Amino acid sequence: MSDTRGSVDIAVQPWFRDHGFDGRTVLPAVEIMLLLAREAIKCRPDLDVRVMEQALFSRFFELPPDAFSCPALVECLCTLEGSVNTRLQSRVRFKLTSRIVDHAAMTFPGIFLESSNAPEIQDNAPSTVKRKISARTVYREYVP
Repeated sequence: MSDTRGSVDIAVQPWFRDHGFDGRTVLPAVEIMLLLAREAIKCRPDLDVRVMEQALFSRFFELPPDAFSCPALVECLCTLEGSVNTRLQSRVRFKLTSRIVDHAAMTFPGIFLESSNAPEIQDNAPSTVKRKISARTVYREYVP
């Protein structure tokens, strides 16, 4: 069994600003799932990350206003059974101390792929902006 915790830098994409709670921008759950899948593959490259279990989103991961990136921690625990337990965390600093806060957790069961079938997980950032649509328009016209 191996356990790692590493720092990651989350690139804040413009469409993340459409996801908010109580006036604050939060990291979308699907982006958390993609991030944890990418980190799980680093632990076990032959792991099928299309299969996820026990997803828990315990606390919003708030993104600072006007930030282009945001630091985070990802913990991966590879079990003897072959699964990878992942956790998204952040460090909250106080005057004299800091503590680590859990935001999400997910297990990738020990299902493995042949190397020829391994999925690639990429950032879905478009290379160029074709057209801008405001969030207000999207929700007014496309969301019932």
